[in-house]
Amino acid sequence: EDGSFKTLNNNSSSMNFKFNMDTNDVERRFLISYDHTKSPMSSNAYVPPSDSYDRSFAYFSNTNLLGYDLDFAMRYDNNERFTATKSYEDSSFSISTNTFHKINNNLSYNLGYSHVSRSPNMAELFADGKHGPTNRYEKGSNNLSREVSRNIDLGLIYNNQDYEMSISLYRNNINDFIYLRDLGTTNYDGDHQDADWSQKSAIIQGYELSFEKSFSIGDNEVVVSISRDDISGIFDNDTYIPRIPSARNMIGIAMEGRNEGKYSVNLIHSEQQSDFSSIETATNSFVDLGVRYSNTIRISELYDLNFNLFANNLFDKTIRNHASFVKDNVPLPGSSFGLDVSVDVRF
Repeated sequence: EDGSFKTLNNNSSSMNFKFNMDTNDVERRFLISYDHTKSPMSSNAYVPPSDSYDRSFAYFSNTNLLGYDLDFAMRYDNNERFTATKSYEDSSFSISTNTFHKINNNLSYNLGYSHVSRSPNMAELFADGKHGPTNRYEKGSNNLSREVSRNIDLGLIYNNQDYEMSISLYRNNINDFIYLRDLGTTNYDGDHQDADWSQKSAIIQGYELSFEKSFSIGDNEVVVSISRDDISGIFDNDTYIPRIPSARNMIGIAMEGRNEGKYSVNLIHSEQQSDFSSIETATNSFVDLGVRYSNTIRISELYDLNFNLFANNLFDKTIRNHASFVKDNVPLPGSSFGLDVSVDVRF
C-alpha cells in the first residue's frame, strides 16, 4: 500500500485424508483435514501477523432408496485464529441433505436442506489497515460470532426429448451474517472509505429459470437456451444487503457440426439494480453480447491443435458490476477480441 515491497513467506501447510467406504448399495466418504495458514503481512499491513488453524471431520453418503436418490453430509469444525494480542476459537457442526426423484419419464425434482456454520476468517476478525482491492480502510472485530445459515432449495426439471425446462427456488436464512459495512466517512486515515466488518441477521433468496431446445440443421445441432436469474438480500430490519447483483436475462445459441467446429452467441441483459443499501448508488442496466468460435484440428495421431476465436462486449457498453467494491471507479472491460491456441499431445 505504501509503495514498498519485500518477499513474504506465508508458511502455510495442509493435510487431508479421505477414506472410501463404498458398498454395493451406498457411496460413503470420510474426510479428515487440517489447515494452518499464517498471514505473511508486516505489522502495519491490512491484516497484522496472524495464524489460523482449521481442523475438520466430514462424512458423506449417497444411496438410492425406493427410487429416491439421497445425499447426506455432516461436518465438524474446530477453528483457531490469533495474533500477538487477540485470539478466537470456535467449534461448529454442519449438516446437509438432498433428494432427487423422477416422478415420471419427463418430470423430476430435487429438494435440499442445509444447516451450515461458518467461523469468521482472519480479515473479518483482525483487519486494521488499507485494502487496495476494496479501496477501503477496513477494521475487523474480535467480537464477531459464528455465522449460521439455514438453506432450503427446490428444483423442478421437465424434459421432453428435444427441450428441457427447469426452475430452481432457494431461501437462505442467516443468523449473524458477516459483511463489510461502509460507514460513509474517511476518518480512519483521512483518505480511504471507512468500513467495519460487522454482522446482522439476513435473508438471501432467489430463483433461476431456464429453457433449452435442440434443433437439427443438416449435419449441425443447434441448441437455443433462454434463462433468467434473480437474487435479493435483505437484513432483518428491512434494509438491503450491499453489493447484491441485479437480475439477469440471458439468451444463448450454440451450433456444433461434425467437422466445422462450434459457434456460440451469448446475449446478457442485466437489469438496473435499484435495491441498494443507504450508502450505495444504483447501477444502470446493460446489454452484453459475446461470440465465440472453437475447433480442433487433428494434426497427427499424436497431436491435436485447438483454437478459439472470441469477442466480448461487442456493443462496447459501459458495464459496472454492482457486486464490486469499486464499481463506480472501475467498470468492466469494453469491447475485446482474442485468439487462444493450444496443442494436445498423446503419449
